[in-house]
Amino acid sequence: LEEAQIKASQGSQQTQGEVAELDLEETLQHSFPHDLVEPVGKGVRGADITQTVRTSMGTVCGIILWESKHTKAWVDDWAVKLKDDLRSSKANIPVIVTTILPKEIKTGFGLYENVWVVEPKLFLPLAEILRKNLIDVAREKHHGQDRGTKAEMIYGYLTSDTFVQQVQSILEVHQNMYTQIQKERIAFEKIWKEREAQAQRIIGSTASIYGSIQGLAGQSLPNLPLLSLPE
Repeated sequence: LEEAQIKASQGSQQTQGEVAELDLEETLQHSFPHDLVEPVGKGVRGADITQTVRTSMGTVCGIILWESKHTKAWVDDWAVKLKDDLRSSKANIPVIVTTILPKEIKTGFGLYENVWVVEPKLFLPLAEILRKNLIDVAREKHHGQDRGTKAEMIYGYLTSDTFVQQVQSILEVHQNMYTQIQKERIAFEKIWKEREAQAQRIIGSTASIYGSIQGLAGQSLPNLPLLSLPE
């Protein structure tokens, strides 16, 4: 029985991980139609999803590697493995989307050993920011002089504390907006439930009064369609 429970739990976690990975892939494809979003097949070494960032003209600007995790504990080897996948696939930015963050990250996202780690609810804003910066870097390489120097400067900026703080500020605003929407939704649902209960009480009281009068008056009092059974 214990072995069966362990196998069932492992199967459930695997299924949840596959669903999370599928949602990640579909969201990226829907949000960035110009990009090439490809899932990595089972049994193939590499991240879960590769996102080849492209402009509206089809110019390739870089590759983001996405790894989706749905487990009960953070594993440090995830970052090491994803960096190995980054080098082997010649990609640019590694990202782990996980429900459990490393203890060093307190704000829902951050850099952990040069790998971006983010909660599922914040991955899309982070994707938009990383994608924009890859396009900016590609544009500088194409148009600017001293391309190597500028690319190094931009890469240094992308991995600096200043950039992390700016991204954090943007995501905090997004998170606050999301929290406000959730609170407003709960408040409106409470109001709707109260009004629905009041309307039900009004209908019930009206039906009771009309029924009492009809019992005294008999057939002389007409039936109301809203208070009668359907024919």
